[in-house]
Amino acid sequence: MRKLKVFLIIVCWSLIGIGYSHTGHSSTQSSSQHTAHSSQALSANSIIVKGLFAGRAVLEVNGQVHLLKEGKSTPEGITLLRATSKYAQIEHNGAISKLSLNNRVGANYAALQASDEPASVQLYSQQGGHFLTPGRINNRWVKFMVDTGATSVTLNSFTATELGIDFQTAPIVGVETAKGNTQAHQVVLSSVAVGDVLLTHVQALVIVGRFPQTILLGNSYLSRVNLRIENTTMTLQAKY
Repeated sequence: MRKLKVFLIIVCWSLIGIGYSHTGHSSTQSSSQHTAHSSQALSANSIIVKGLFAGRAVLEVNGQVHLLKEGKSTPEGITLLRATSKYAQIEHNGAISKLSLNNRVGANYAALQASDEPASVQLYSQQGGHFLTPGRINNRWVKFMVDTGATSVTLNSFTATELGIDFQTAPIVGVETAKGNTQAHQVVLSSVAVGDVLLTHVQALVIVGRFPQTILLGNSYLSRVNLRIENTTMTLQAKY
């Protein structure tokens, strides 16, 4: 078994914690590759956004109309990640695109439009200076605490089970915490999102036990976005 040092932040909802770090190898997929892949993947299908609602979208794919809820997919494998009244965020073969309706209203819409502005989200520090935020793992809603000292997104095994993450057969590493030695499973999450800033194939650690109680948003996610802190405000912005 490979021994890795982790100084784990043990976070309760009362926001009491101790910092940690993890030394491991991360496999990140280039955002520029995602952009190229996105164009190729979507061009293989004719996709038109026909309707947008909170949590749902109507997509016409190759002439067939589909009403999708967030997290659901068309037969072609196009998954609706997020939907608002202004845009739909979809994934196909690992490529993510943000699509909006044409300005016209009616039965006919122009070809899909992608937003040129990189997605961003602002977080505000709370008691103790911590940045807590709702987010999504594999399109399931969770609560994160931003931890710039953590190498990986980290969650406990009970939370992982609730989220349907298959971690038990994943590689095991030794973890040293403030409470002593324990074990963690190294997994790859299909997607991690804060607001509209969504990444796919994000490495994570699943700690056996009930800590950390709040999921730590570590550098396996943070290193792949632009992060800026001004006073009590943190801005996360997609790089592309």
